[in-house]
Amino acid sequence: MQQALQIHAHMVVTGCHHDLFLSTKLISFFSASSSDYALSYSRLLFSHLTNPDVFLWNAMIKAHSLTPQHAFSLYKSMLSSSASPDTFTFPFLLKSCAKSSSPQLGLQVHCHVVKNGFDTDVFVANALLNFYCVFRDPHNAYKVFEQTPVRDCVSYNTMINGFVRAGHAGYSLRVFGEMRGFCIRPDEYTLVALLSACSSLEDHRIGKQVHGLVYRELGCLGDNVLLVNALVDMYAKCGCLGMAERVLSGVKSEKSVVAAWTSVVSAYARRGEVEVARRLFDQMGERDVVSWTAMISGYSHAGHFQEALDLFVQLEGLGMKPDEVAVVAALSACARLGALELGIRIHHKYASENLSCGQHVGFTCAVVDMYAKCGRIDTALDVFCETRLGPDEVTFVALLCACGHSGLVDEGKKVFESMLSVYGVDPQMEHYGCMVDLLGRAGRMNEAYDLILNMPFKANAVIWRALLSACKVHGDVELAKVASQELLAMEHDHGARYVMLSNMLADMDQHDEAASVRKAIDNVGIQKPPGWSYVEMNGTLHKFFGR
Repeated sequence: MQQALQIHAHMVVTGCHHDLFLSTKLISFFSASSSDYALSYSRLLFSHLTNPDVFLWNAMIKAHSLTPQHAFSLYKSMLSSSASPDTFTFPFLLKSCAKSSSPQLGLQVHCHVVKNGFDTDVFVANALLNFYCVFRDPHNAYKVFEQTPVRDCVSYNTMINGFVRAGHAGYSLRVFGEMRGFCIRPDEYTLVALLSACSSLEDHRIGKQVHGLVYRELGCLGDNVLLVNALVDMYAKCGCLGMAERVLSGVKSEKSVVAAWTSVVSAYARRGEVEVARRLFDQMGERDVVSWTAMISGYSHAGHFQEALDLFVQLEGLGMKPDEVAVVAALSACARLGALELGIRIHHKYASENLSCGQHVGFTCAVVDMYAKCGRIDTALDVFCETRLGPDEVTFVALLCACGHSGLVDEGKKVFESMLSVYGVDPQMEHYGCMVDLLGRAGRMNEAYDLILNMPFKANAVIWRALLSACKVHGDVELAKVASQELLAMEHDHGARYVMLSNMLADMDQHDEAASVRKAIDNVGIQKPPGWSYVEMNGTLHKFFGR
């Protein structure tokens, strides 16, 4: 850089700075640099040229393609000059359009492409395809694709990827069939795109065919990181975890395929096989934040909340900054365990550090949920009111729980009714469960039962359990029998349901029926699981069992 500046100074001193050839070389050097100073200097030099040619205009547009406002300012100036755009101008300009926040500029450029007669050029057409695919507009992308007389491997790769990104993976396979029909040989990027399509479709049958195609076209996987990651991800998402592990076992360097290992860990965790997921996680030679997040989220979703928090604290101890998903999973675990002290620390740390998750709806909802389930209803409402983000499913669960524990029945009903009518959020099983609990706590048993009967889906064990608990509190024996029958049909080997019904009948002086329920427990050989609870002391959770 310093030498280039000295050369420019020498050109000025000797009067050579008006030489177009030398100026072109110098501007090309500065515009090829990624530093802001070099780009600014290239613009300064360029502004002193009286009649730059199309090569220089293209070089400047290419250099500023990452900043659409500069690229388009240059293009407008070019149109006002004696130079005319060529086939190299529009690919650089369309690349800049793909970086902008709106497709409007790109649509205008497309018009200029057609007006100048460059729409049949394969490089310009590929740039147009990429632009439309970036904005998830496969309809217009395919129009361009069909109207292009010459298509190369890049054209097909772009179209296949575009359909996958837009959620139309099935169409991407049709495009590949057309590609094969025209005898265009796929490269590694084609195969990666096809594997992504199979992952989206969760179609291991076609995925295995693509796997075979990899060996036919490329000979072997070798250390091709892109292909290994795509293959493992495909098998993991299709549930073929044995095949995913077999692919991984053939890779020499584990460091280059962290994403592949993470895919397998995440797949096992999603299936609830957290022990296997943890074994593979511990075997990883290198882990990134996504790997840790996959394991933490896996523990949280599988109900292993203590393990999720232990791993989260371990991640922090390594000096790694957790992403939003990991923070949300940790807050969810705190909510389930009642770990208020740890939840407060996580909330304040990641909100005050101004991380991306601090402004994200997922983080805010998790914080509201954590405070509500830990009994800090006022704090939950304060956090909810401070944010301008719209509520989601988790937010409403927290609010309905808060209303239930505070006895705010009418307010809870209004919140529930506003979910779909005001916020466009469909009530799920969890929200109906909160409402049954809210009505049951208030003794409105018939309303709770009617709500269960009118649900758009069949009630699960959690909802019937909430109704049974409310029946025990309010002494509704008949409704308790109904809830018990539903529960026993779903959880016939769970002794706690029998014990709860037996105790309730005994409390109501129906000792004969209570004895028959106890006898049923003995006949079936069911044992009531021991009760347990968590106590948080100095930020550490301790688990206690009741024998």
